[in-house]
Amino acid sequence: WGYHLINLVVHVLAGLTLFGLVRRTLLTDRLKDRFGRSSTVLGFAVALLWIVHPLQTQSVTYLVQRAESLMGLFYLLTMYTLLRSATAASARSRYLWSIVCVVGCALGMGSKAVMITAPVLALLFDRQFLSSGLGEVLRRRGWLYVGLFATWGVLWFCGVAPGVLSTSRATATVGFSYKEVTPLAYLLTQPGVLVHYLRLSLWPHPLCLDYGWPVARSLASIVGPLLLLGPLLLATVWGFFRRHPVSFLGVWFFGILLPTSSIVPMKDALFEHRMYLSLAAVVTLFVLGVNQMIHWERRRSGSWRSLSLAPLGALILVAAVPLAVATINRNRVYHSEVSMWANVVDQYPTNARAAENYGMVLMTEGRIDDALTIMVEAVRTNPDSANAHNGLGLVYAEMERFRVAIESFETAVQMNPFYPRAYHNIGESLMALGRPNEAVGRFLHALRIRKPYPVARLGLANALFSIGRVEEAIEHYRSILQRDPNNVKAWTNLGTALINQAQTKASRTQSPVNREVVGEAIDSFGHAASINPNAQNVYNGVGIAHAILAEYDRAVPAFRRALEINPNFSGAHFNLAGCLVQKNDLTQAIMHYQNATRIDPTNTSAYYEMGLALERTGRVDDAIRALNKALELDPNHEGSRRALEAMRAGQESPDGRIESAP
Repeated sequence: WGYHLINLVVHVLAGLTLFGLVRRTLLTDRLKDRFGRSSTVLGFAVALLWIVHPLQTQSVTYLVQRAESLMGLFYLLTMYTLLRSATAASARSRYLWSIVCVVGCALGMGSKAVMITAPVLALLFDRQFLSSGLGEVLRRRGWLYVGLFATWGVLWFCGVAPGVLSTSRATATVGFSYKEVTPLAYLLTQPGVLVHYLRLSLWPHPLCLDYGWPVARSLASIVGPLLLLGPLLLATVWGFFRRHPVSFLGVWFFGILLPTSSIVPMKDALFEHRMYLSLAAVVTLFVLGVNQMIHWERRRSGSWRSLSLAPLGALILVAAVPLAVATINRNRVYHSEVSMWANVVDQYPTNARAAENYGMVLMTEGRIDDALTIMVEAVRTNPDSANAHNGLGLVYAEMERFRVAIESFETAVQMNPFYPRAYHNIGESLMALGRPNEAVGRFLHALRIRKPYPVARLGLANALFSIGRVEEAIEHYRSILQRDPNNVKAWTNLGTALINQAQTKASRTQSPVNREVVGEAIDSFGHAASINPNAQNVYNGVGIAHAILAEYDRAVPAFRRALEINPNFSGAHFNLAGCLVQKNDLTQAIMHYQNATRIDPTNTSAYYEMGLALERTGRVDDAIRALNKALELDPNHEGSRRALEAMRAGQESPDGRIESAP
């Protein structure tokens, strides 16, 4: 709710800035005679309709699109402060407004790359409303535009511009490295996209999170939209050179959409959030059109000198109320991931990415059968989609059908050799099948495609740990934590690896365990616990570390905490029992061994240790049964065999020991 609240605040601030921009534009020398008296009402009407329009939902409610709304706020702020600077009464005010203008433009560049058009549109706005021509603009505010255009450096510094211009990024989804659509094909697709944007601006239904808009491949899909857009674009250019004020609305609409609707290829040709700012042009044209019709009607009826703005207000409210209701209804779709993706799949059943996401959400809800149905249908309708095959593999993996899952993932990487998620998923499935040596190669392949890929690096570290390459695993865990210091799994697994390292070295050198390394492991578990106080494995790890140091009074509370979180944690029961044996609390130890074997009937070590504890309490028959059960599970378990022989010979059995549960 906090994140959404901030998004709403950003959106409302953008609306207030739009109100100020429209109002003050209508009060400029070129427009004040015609709109001066109604400038406040017109500005309010534009801002209100823009704020409540349901087309804005994706920019405000979908979390990651804060980038779009924040960029929109800074874009509007840049234009507004330019206007204030140009109309300021004193040199000091002009200077201050100019500074805010450049800073706002730089912040916008840091928010989203669409801001690249802001300096150009500011220059055109100045030429259209504030000056007699470009010569006067540059003479009076040349240094301001030097500052505005200098903010393009932010895009270069952030890596956006080099990324778009590069032709060699294997995983690119934006820019000239993206090879699934050519610049020309993307450009020819955009007329249909722009027409769809205009339709949604005027009639926002149905709306969709993920259209999966197809690339234009036929002449008919190009000519129709061009017949509509061509005259609009020509009218905009003609009107701008004729200095007609309304033409700037066309400049605003087409100019802001230019970065996403030109020759720069993108994986997705259409997203609703891209209309966040351009919608203001359509809304302004609508409001001014309504105002003009009222003006004509008054002139026709002879009451045109009346100053009453009630008819305009009434008409705007008539438009605002249904838009607001539609926005409320649209937000209900975003209420949960299930409803959000179900809405997309209902509208576009052939959208493989939407089906994959819907399937994953159903899995998290525990609806595995429904997820399988969705993904099987997605593969049937999109047999060439890597996303669909990857999603189906994830469902099979959730069902623990790992061999079938690997087949789906392999199909996905055959269709898209640069699909790091699929390689990572193959690695995880191989790990589940107990084949870590093979998994290492898959994780490395994923990391070669996408270097900053913490999930794949974590998988690689786990695989290396499994095959005994503990030092390398520790390096990878630390590498992950440098980038992501809040990664609970990495902290936990680092602690486990450090314990293993200390024990292995002590065993190899026949020396005591390095208390420093074990202390570092305890610190790692402590970091994990501070991030997630309910991570059961963290407390189990803390207990193991203290037990290794023979600090049983500290180990026991840690294991008990793990069992508070999950009473069915077999490993914690087993490890707690071992500590209790060391504290000579055999009755409690036996109870926890029994819990461990009840939860995991295949735990050979638990039966063995329980047998030793039972024998020490004099319950020899029960001890023999426990040891026989251990031998039944593992006929080669020498400890159980020796213990039974010792009992038969009347000898005392060895004490229990602590083992780390998987």
